[in-house]
Amino acid sequence: SLSDLCFGKVATLSESGIDRYRRVLARVSCDGIDVNAEQVRQGMAWVYRKYAPKDSPLYAAEGEAKAAKRGLWLDAEPVPPWEWRHK
Repeated sequence: SLSDLCFGKVATLSESGIDRYRRVLARVSCDGIDVNAEQVRQGMAWVYRKYAPKDSPLYAAEGEAKAAKRGLWLDAEPVPPWEWRHK
């Protein structure tokens, strides 16, 4: 789904910090579409609660995806990637 949103398009990053692994934290837009929000809205990404502000609109997008059972929310018991990696 990320490729569908961005392949062959100009991506714009709005950096917001660095994580503990020295990776850049950023909002990504492709052709004016907020890719972070769209991935969550489609159920193709989780909101990473460690870095998302409590008032982030991403939580509402994730709730809508869960309610509609889109993407990863089709699974009865999806495992967050941070838990999967920990195991």
